[in-house]
Amino acid sequence: MPSKIWVSFKNKDEYFDKEKDFENLLWENHGNDIVMVYLAEEKQVKQMDAKFNVNGSSEFIAKLKEIYGEENVK
Repeated sequence: MPSKIWVSFKNKDEYFDKEKDFENLLWENHGNDIVMVYLAEEKQVKQMDAKFNVNGSSEFIAKLKEIYGEENVK
């Protein structure tokens, strides 16, 4: 059963500014876990396309937290 990894962004603008780097990072860590994006200001949720599913290893989660902030990755 794949797990879900949540990454929160302040708003849609911040997400679009970081989208390419974010997608590349996901692509490089391909696996079975689903990535969910939350846009805080808009209160919107987006499930990333299956091609961006990741290997949710503790190392990868730590890398996400380092890049996007501890409080923004669940």
